[in-house]
Formats: sequence, structure tokens, C-alpha cells
Amino acid sequence: MAAPLRSIPGWRVAWGLLIGSTAVADSPAPFPQVHEPGITIRLLAAEPDLVAPIGLAIGPDDRIHVVESRTRLHPRPGGGGPATDRVLVFTDADGDGRAEGRGVFADGFRHALNLACLPGGDLVLVCAREVWRLGDDDGDGRADRRERLLELATPNTHPHSALLGAAAGDGGWLYVSRGHNAGLPWRLRDAGGAGFAGEGDGGAVVRCRLDGTGLESFATGFRNPFALALDAAGRLVVADNDPDARGPNRLLHAVAGGDYGYRARHGDGGTHPFQGWDADRPGTLPIAAALDEAPAGLLDARGTGLALPGTDSLLVTSWAGHRIDRLRVQPAGTSFTATRQPLVTGGPEFHPVALAVDSRGIVHVTDWVLGGYTGHSRGRLWSIRGTSPGTPDPGARARDRRASRSMRELERIAATSPRGGRRIRAALADADPFRAHAAFRALSLPSHGEVRARLRADRDPRIRAAALRAGEQAGDTDPDPLRAALGDADPEVRRTALLLAGERGDPALRPHLDRALDGVGLTPRLFATHRAAVEALTGGDRVAAEREAEWLERFIDDPENPGPVRALALTRHVSDRPAGHRSRLVAALDDPAPGVVSAAVHALAEASGPEADAALRRLARDAGRPVALRAAALVSLGGRHDPGVEELLPLLEDPEPDVAYEAARLLRSHVAHEEHPGVREAFLRMADVPDTTPRGEVVRMALGRLEPPDSPEAWARALDGDIAGDAERGRRVFFSAQAACAGCHRVGDHGREVGPELTQVARSLDRTRLIRSILEPSAESAPEYQGGYVETRDGPVHQGLRLQEQSDGSVALWVPGTGTVRVDAAEVADAGPLSGSLMPEGLAQALTPAEFRDLVAYLESLR
Repeated sequence: MAAPLRSIPGWRVAWGLLIGSTAVADSPAPFPQVHEPGITIRLLAAEPDLVAPIGLAIGPDDRIHVVESRTRLHPRPGGGGPATDRVLVFTDADGDGRAEGRGVFADGFRHALNLACLPGGDLVLVCAREVWRLGDDDGDGRADRRERLLELATPNTHPHSALLGAAAGDGGWLYVSRGHNAGLPWRLRDAGGAGFAGEGDGGAVVRCRLDGTGLESFATGFRNPFALALDAAGRLVVADNDPDARGPNRLLHAVAGGDYGYRARHGDGGTHPFQGWDADRPGTLPIAAALDEAPAGLLDARGTGLALPGTDSLLVTSWAGHRIDRLRVQPAGTSFTATRQPLVTGGPEFHPVALAVDSRGIVHVTDWVLGGYTGHSRGRLWSIRGTSPGTPDPGARARDRRASRSMRELERIAATSPRGGRRIRAALADADPFRAHAAFRALSLPSHGEVRARLRADRDPRIRAAALRAGEQAGDTDPDPLRAALGDADPEVRRTALLLAGERGDPALRPHLDRALDGVGLTPRLFATHRAAVEALTGGDRVAAEREAEWLERFIDDPENPGPVRALALTRHVSDRPAGHRSRLVAALDDPAPGVVSAAVHALAEASGPEADAALRRLARDAGRPVALRAAALVSLGGRHDPGVEELLPLLEDPEPDVAYEAARLLRSHVAHEEHPGVREAFLRMADVPDTTPRGEVVRMALGRLEPPDSPEAWARALDGDIAGDAERGRRVFFSAQAACAGCHRVGDHGREVGPELTQVARSLDRTRLIRSILEPSAESAPEYQGGYVETRDGPVHQGLRLQEQSDGSVALWVPGTGTVRVDAAEVADAGPLSGSLMPEGLAQALTPAEFRDLVAYLESLR
């Protein structure tokens, strides 16, 4: 017998007091703030009646279905956390924002994530490895029918990167998204047993019929497309979470056959030369809008009472940004773009996830509440009401017709026969990337081989590159077109050929790759693509690696090559074993190309030795060298035992402020060393002279006369004011031994990839969140960087990242500095997520306020 809906305790209803854009609630937690007059928000349900809510769907009867993700991230062997997830159902029959009842709609699931409503009222429940159709045929509020539509088989045990979201559209299609799956193999099957498999391809959107048959690939190149929605015109819109801190998170218009640039096989940072997060990979489609961090829910605003008048609009949640944004949609060729503005914002305990609207236009939002990804006992469900839900928009129908015509046009282009070669060429050259993509779909058909051959010789380099890509897509195996394109006059065609050669993986192409570096347009990007292609064709071969090292040395030594490219080559050449190239790096300090010198200085930070240390000291003391190089040399000398450090004491009074400052920062760590008494004496003399500069702060802190702020609030006060940080000084702080940021984070070609890559972190995080991420590293962290531990029965405890329980009961954990550690099932005493981040607390305590301010300025500049 079905469990009856039960009443929610009276005190919980009191939380549902009406809150407007300026009202204040006396409640156990702050209410989110609404940024538009006339819109109100209520708390419909909260813990203990709702725990760890994620997915949300509202049926035709206005019953509110919520996924309680109680197992989602409890990777504890042998148990830990609830055994199953469930779908709760709430009722708010009068729409007053107060839930009158609650019951269990369905349970017994594992790693449940998202919900969608099908025409007729059935629900689709997306779990990490299964998609279920749930039906309530007798209308009692509990599912009495469940059918498995899709099943994902993979060794990946992390639920956040497998099957993610769903949306049902017109035409009888169900769209389902899959995450990057950690780059591991996967196989997806539909209800009829048909399917396909892959590995290392990143995220994707597939579609099937509503009964789970007819599975087919729809679009690729995503990372973690957690939220899907179909707008009123029937366009599929996707919110894709960024790789690492690559940014921005993306709103995408997903079309059939679309490629959106991301490949898991090329690393999680999104900056590999073969990636195309910003549509800079040949053939990738652009973003419609940049979204805030961790977008998790999407909803067409039409009919909600939150829509913008006279135009189309969408609603999107930002889990990590503590906000709900409204997106103004504008036509752009056959697609659209969008701009966002905040609609609802909250504090650190507002983590909105899914969105759904009922028949009265009331929007409901699930709220995860806490910042971690591990399971917990908190949860909220909010309802947001506009002033006039469902107000007719006289222009909406015309906009829908235009959008529908555009989608039909794209399908007509994609269906062009080989006889329509001119039409294909014209569309390929179109400035509208969606029209060009539709033509590429036609050109990629096996039947269009003659058209491809003709267009590979076209006068327009864009057409030549597209024809080359289309041949790979069609499965052409003839290497001649690739070999010819590697010598093309246009550098972008050569880059396309390098990318395709690298992904084809044919070692026989290696002798031809160097042709791509000849001719005009040799840039760092083209060179990086060349090296990535070489690595793809020769990786793991020791003899080939030695040949490549010799090739790189010849390239670096050739003064005819551009300085910036030689600098990149030097960095790549020595990145794994800088000490092994110490003599080469020392010699590069006298290279006439400043970029090469800078790369050598940076690499010498990890190549300590008498010869290297002496060379860096000479450079730092040489007043004839650029200030930036002298300051960088001082940074590279940090963190090592250097008997000659007192040679640098005169630099404390150098006429160049940046040199004097970096000398003080370097010598600070030697103040307490008895073997360098001159350093302490110099600092004591300087401390007797008033000095309000950053150098003065360093001196006072080294002598114990300046205490750094001891709390986030104190740091906020210390950083407040009109003094802006210096990004260039901040870059030196980042790579210094004192801050040690580069020991775990990578920026560009420098640093290590223990934590998130930060090359473009400012595209994802604003100043406030950058500061918080340093001061409170455990407050929020992406699931890929959730710390974990494994305690073995004989005593050792391992801590690291990406904790995974294997099918045989063993546990795998990636440990910084060691690599993947696997512990057999019989040896596991305990395992689970860490309560905090692997990034230690208190790192800012080693910095002066000026250093911290400069560091933040540098991170803000990383766009």
C-alpha cells in the first residue's frame, strides 16, 4: 500500500513567511535576496523533511518531485551513508509557498541526480549509471511502475561525471547528458540492447525515444553538461561546467552533430592545444553565454512570471555562485546569444541546483545548502513567484516561428546531396558558425568524397580546413591529404592538420609534422599544437623521446626561430628534468631573446646547484639587465640553501623598488639563520627607518613586528581600501617559495597539476571568491579535487584525490608526489572523503597584506 502524504511540522511552515526583495526573515538561515521588485521567495521545505536535494520535476498535477541524493558522494567501502537514494513528493495545492504534504514517490536508487517530466506525467530519473522511467498509474503519489531506459557500463565510480541530466522534447525524443567519465571506457545501451561505446571523448548528449529505444548520439565536446532544457522554440540548451578553473562555464545551443570542443583524453585543465573550450578548436561551435560557476539548473522563463517582457529569457542556477541568473536571449544568425543578470542571490549556505515550474507559473528551486560535495543532512526547497505568471507575450509566437525556420534550414543544409557542392561551399564560408557546421555535416557523409577532394584545393583556407576535417569525420584513411595539409601556406590549415594527425595516431605521419612549422605564422599556439601531435604519435617510446629531445635542442638553439616560440620550446624541454638541463639553462641566461632568458630563469627555480645559484645571483645584481628579469631571478633563488646569499644584501637598497622588494622577500627566510648573521643585521637597520612600502612590511614581518591577519574577517579589513594590488608582483608571489602556489597549481606552462589549473581562473571566480578560496580552501571544492583517505589494516593512511572503490572491493587513490595508490580489499580498514580540502589552511599567514593583495591581483588577471 502506498505511503500517505504526511503533514510538515508547523515550525517548518513558519519558515515560509513571504520574503520580498528588501524583506528580512527571522529564520535559522538567511533568505536569499531577490533583485527585482514584485518577485517573492518562500521556503517551502527544509531539513529534516528534505535532505541533500538535487533533481526536481513538477508533473501536470503540480506535485513537486525532488531527488534526495543520499548516496551521491559516499565512497566508503563497506557502507557509510544511506543505502539508497529516493524521490520525494511534496504538495502545495494552493500555491501559497507552504507544502501541505510530503511522501516518498520512489526509492531504492543509487547515485540519483536529476529528474525530468514526460508528456503525460511520467518521470525520468537520471542516476549515474541508469536512466529510469517512473509512473504513478493509480495517482496515489507513489510510483508503481519503473522501466530502465538506458544503462551505462564503465569502471568509473565517480557519480558526478557519468550520466547527468535529461530533458524531454517535442517529437518523442528524450535527451540525456553524460559527463566526461574521467576519460575512462564506457558503453551505453538502450532498452532494446542497442548502443555504442567510447573512451576519452569527454561529455556528450544522446537521445532516445520515450520508451528507451532508438538510442543515437546527438552532440559531443562537453565536459559535465549537468543541466538540459528545451526552450519554447524547441531548441536544446545546455549548461556545461568548466574544466578545472578554465572558465567560463558555458551556456550552449546544442544541435545535431555539434562539437563543443572538450576532450577528456587531453586532460582536465581544458588548456591542451587539442582542446576547444572557447571554440578555438577547428570546427567547434561557440558559446551562447558565459555562466557563473557550477551551473546546475536551466529553465525557459516563459510562463513563469519571471520572464522579461518582449524577449525570450532563461533562468539558470549557479551552485558555487550562490545565485539564480536570468538570461536575456537575443537572436544571432540561426542561433542565439544571451546576457545574464542576477535575479536571486544568497550567502554561503545558498547552493541552488534544479529549477522547475508548475502550472501556475511558480518556480521551484532545490538548494543543496552546504559547500561540499559529500553527503549531509541539510536541504531546502524554495518557491519563487512573479507578479503576473503566464502573461501573454504578443511577439513570442513570431520569435518561435523564426527559430523553427532557422532549425529547419540547418537540417536542409545538412541533408545537401553531393550535387549541391556549391551550396555546401557557400555555407562553409558563412560567418554563421551554425550554418557552417550544418554544411560540415553534409560534407562528412561518406557519399561526398568527390566534393571533399575538390574543396581541399579551394582558395579559401577555411574551406580547405573544413574539407580536411570532414574527411576524418567520414573515416577516410588516406594519409596523403593530411601530409599535403601539413605544408599548407595557411598556418590555421597546418594547425588543423597537426590536430587531426595527432588524434589519428599514425606514427608514419611523424616525419611530416615538422613541415607545419615552416613558412609564415609560426606562433606559440602552432608550436604547442605541433608538440602535442608529436607526443601523441611517439608517446612511451624511449628512443623516440630521445630523438625529440635532440630535435627540441636544435630548435631552441636556432636564432632564426621566433623568440617566444623558442622560449616555449625551452620550457617544454626542461619541464620534467630541469636539473638535467642546468648547464643549458645557465647558458640561456645570455640569450639575446628576452623571452628565452625569462623561461630559463623560471626553470632554474627547480634546478638548484652552485652553478645555477651563482648565475642567478649575477643576473640579479646586474643593473644593466631588465628589472623584471632581475626580480624574477631573486624569486627563483627562493626556497633553497644558498651559501652565497649575503652577496645579495646590497640589493635591499637597490634603486629599483621591485628589485629591493624581491631581495627583501628572498632574504626574509634567512633572517633567523645563524650562518647568515649579516641578513638579520641588515633587516634590523632597515626596521629603524619608517617604511610604509611593501618592502617595509616584509622587513617587519621577518622580525616579528608585523602579525598577519588571523581570520577571513581580519583579512577583509586589511585588504579593504583604495590600494590596488600589482599583478606583476603578484605573479612573483605566486611562483615564490613562500607562497608555494605553483607547487600544486599550474598557470600556462608553469607549475604542477595537483590542484585545479588556474590559467584562466578569473573567468570563473570573482575577487571575493578568489580571496575566499585562499583563506578557506575547504569551504568549496570541485568534486575532482575532493580529498579522500584510505586507512590500511597495517597502519599507513594515504590521503589524496579521486578516491574510487573498484568492483573487486579494492580502493584507488591518487596521492600527490606518488601517483595512484591501490589498496586491496582485504587491506582496507577504512576509507572515505576528507572533511576538508587537501589545500592546507593558513597559507596566507606566510604573506604580508601587500603580498596577499598582489597575489589576488595576479589571480584576477588570469583571463
